[in-house]
Amino acid sequence: MRALAIFALLTYLLSIEACPAEVDTPVCTFTTNSGDLSTKQPLLLRAGTNELLQPTKDDQFIVDVGSSIDLACTAAFESPLSGKQLTATCVKDDIFSINGQQLQIKDIQCTAAIARSTRETNRTCYDNSMIVEVGFSVDNLFVTSFEVCHNIEKAIAYYAHHSLYPSSAYFQTAVTRPSFIKGGFYKGVDVDGMYTQAKQQTTFADILGPTSQQYFDIPANLYLSRGHLAAKAEFILAPSQIATFFYVNVAPAWQSFNAGNWGRIEDGVRKFANDRKLNLEVYTGAWGVSMLPNSDGQLKELYLGFTSDNKGLVPVPRLFYKVLIDRATNMGIVLIGVNNPFLTLEDIESNEIICNDVSENIDWINWDKTNINRGYSYACDVNDFVKVVEDLPDITVSGLLY
Repeated sequence: MRALAIFALLTYLLSIEACPAEVDTPVCTFTTNSGDLSTKQPLLLRAGTNELLQPTKDDQFIVDVGSSIDLACTAAFESPLSGKQLTATCVKDDIFSINGQQLQIKDIQCTAAIARSTRETNRTCYDNSMIVEVGFSVDNLFVTSFEVCHNIEKAIAYYAHHSLYPSSAYFQTAVTRPSFIKGGFYKGVDVDGMYTQAKQQTTFADILGPTSQQYFDIPANLYLSRGHLAAKAEFILAPSQIATFFYVNVAPAWQSFNAGNWGRIEDGVRKFANDRKLNLEVYTGAWGVSMLPNSDGQLKELYLGFTSDNKGLVPVPRLFYKVLIDRATNMGIVLIGVNNPFLTLEDIESNEIICNDVSENIDWINWDKTNINRGYSYACDVNDFVKVVEDLPDITVSGLLY
């Protein structure tokens, strides 16, 4: 019996030696909100590409020891580094080697915050419009954060197209909101002035007559705001968040709607992507032109401005929408908000529900979806939606994403 026990013990010890414990690959890590990335952080790029690096898990960027990432500044790197484009190789923990120097990631900074840029392309989209790339220009390198379908002549942003990741729920916080800028578009159009509350009221008085004043109540959020298409908080790091503040990426949204159910939709989508671990392709757009009755009871289309020959510029959309497509399964859904707090429920049911509402299947948005002041909201199958809204490129999905 003793011999058998000794044999069993030896067999066990040999099995341990034959199957050593699994050893984790050493890595470098840094996170979005720990102070590792300052307001003068460089662009983080996948090595050898112009593609923005995304967190590997939750809020963590994880780089294997010996592996590299590319870094870029639109101005230049701070001393002891120099130039605008560098390669950083993981050493350990949060330490990277750059041209023989070892630095913590928090100490790798630019001399100024990353500057945002737009770039015209020769790609066309709906209504003979142009695909505009929004991102960052570094010497001969352009880093695209998202794209917009923009009509120069009509001053309309039809939709923005970007990606959303599970890590998007861990976006960098405390990023100061910059001013909206034209970025080379809206030439000859005072789009900034059009959005002022005083100018809105003057323009609406011209369109609707004396009754227009009933539609404005600033304390009650009844005025038009700059409604993001690709939202600031849908991007993880500060440079991409700041890049959303171009006029080609906004459309006029009633603030009660923008701060109401539309904001809840944006929050819910980020949580949905994180909870389900989904990489989503997202199209966010503004569709149609809102109307209100003038002093004679006639419905009039709403714009923020007009050309010299009285053609409307910067229309107030009827609907905002967000198309979500899961890249892995090609399943999709579209979330829709009615951008008019002055409609009746009968108006909405007759004219604004443009596809079969499937929102009863959604439990991941904290919305008050039938509240008209906060933006009556619903959801549709993507294939059903694009039969009506023709602004988007050719999109088909294989089923509903819930």
